[in-house]
Amino acid sequence: MRTILILLSVMFMSANATATQVTVDDSDALQAAIDARNTFVRALLTRDFTESAHLGMDLAMHEFARQIREEQGDLALSRELLTKWNRSSMGFYQTLGLAPTDLGDHDPLFPWINQFLGKMSSKYGTIIYTLPIVKDILMVNYALPVVFKPRGGWQTDGRVEDVDNRIEYRKHFIPFANFVTYYAALIGCRVVADRQGAPQLKRMCSKAADKLRFVMGRYIAPKISDWIFRASNDRFYLGEESLRLNTVEELRRAIQE
Repeated sequence: MRTILILLSVMFMSANATATQVTVDDSDALQAAIDARNTFVRALLTRDFTESAHLGMDLAMHEFARQIREEQGDLALSRELLTKWNRSSMGFYQTLGLAPTDLGDHDPLFPWINQFLGKMSSKYGTIIYTLPIVKDILMVNYALPVVFKPRGGWQTDGRVEDVDNRIEYRKHFIPFANFVTYYAALIGCRVVADRQGAPQLKRMCSKAADKLRFVMGRYIAPKISDWIFRASNDRFYLGEESLRLNTVEELRRAIQE
């Protein structure tokens, strides 16, 4: 992990110093992004990520409201979004009790989000569904009920050798982890950039958050997802496709490396 963080920091600073011609020290902003990601990872490892989930939703909703206000110039719709979110936010923890089966084929955590996006689509066109933040919010709205119920009724019935619900859990957990990582890192970095009076760093913050989200989804979240699922269920299926070093030759090469 330490090696990954060092490489990321060096990569961000070298790449963006040329691309954006940053004239102020960007290390504090980048460190803030990394710190935000690390705080979330620690929460996942202690299985104490309810607050992180709430924070991720809160950050995304406020960012979406900002985009509606500043990029669409629609103050009324921006206020409506935050009003609805603030009401739901108060009952966030009590709402996490649904039992879906797969990402997107069940009721969302907050139906009003879909209704709000439908209203926005009627006003600005279906192109709003292509916005990255809209995709993120829709995704996590369906993912959270499964993430918080690793033993839930969403699991497929069948013999343990026929069903690997660990993979189904991953389908929800990894997008959720990517979501929180991105917005926590993005906003954490922006806060420091604003504090330094360096708005030119904000473009770098988006790139930094993207890189941290990639590392989370590729290397960190799958392992944590499997660990949480295994710890929460009496049965755990590890299919052959999940194994490594299956042959003598593979093992020999690994030893020689």
